[in-house]
Amino acid sequence: MVNYIGSKVGRQGPPLPRVSILSPFADRADSTPIPARTVQRHREALDCSGPPGSIMHTLHRNIMETLLVAASGIAMLACAPHPGNAGPSLEETPALTEAKQGAGPAVEPASAEDILREVRAPGAGAVLVNIWATWCMPCREEFPDLVRMRRDYGDQGFRLILVSADFDSEMPEVLRFLNEQGVDFRTYIKTGKDMEFINSLHEDWTGALPATFIYDGEGRLKHFWQEKANYATFEQRVLEVLNKPAGTRG
Repeated sequence: MVNYIGSKVGRQGPPLPRVSILSPFADRADSTPIPARTVQRHREALDCSGPPGSIMHTLHRNIMETLLVAASGIAMLACAPHPGNAGPSLEETPALTEAKQGAGPAVEPASAEDILREVRAPGAGAVLVNIWATWCMPCREEFPDLVRMRRDYGDQGFRLILVSADFDSEMPEVLRFLNEQGVDFRTYIKTGKDMEFINSLHEDWTGALPATFIYDGEGRLKHFWQEKANYATFEQRVLEVLNKPAGTRG
């Protein structure tokens, strides 16, 4: 079942085996037409919404009908934005204050531009950016392999950037999960509107979670996919960018 940031549709049911959805439409409170290409790629992402007649199928059909109206240039009805879509006011949350004081992993708010700036920071030969969320089961399942990658290759020019797509109200759960995974380095939480964040990272990203981007040392994107992966996949693609043979850990 597909999950959405903003509405978190389907959160109570079983998730899709390999993908969740970062909702790119929850923050649209304007009448700007949506490009047909965007509508098409999200239609493809939503095709797995459930059998005809089911609640999820009907809901997704209604969502797509609304989007197609907007794509035709007809004004979309304004809706009240979800508190998370305006960007989390993390400086005011006790959980973030606790993290900054060293009681847990540091989680900093970041826009797509902030993430790309970190990607281009000198010192790395390969940078892996992973967008995840605590409510995304495929994200949780692949997370230990990402942490293992940093442990195995962090001293060989590999940089791992983890970006949570959770709301600021879920920061306690984010910190709890990071602690459980043994994360003791700086990570990030998404800020800003979903569509801006999605399109700034990759024009073909549908908003599916988990989403993984691998860049070379010059900040050039080399690999992108939007589904769960395993350690072997992460290792193969990172080593390819680092120009190292397999089995060169430590």
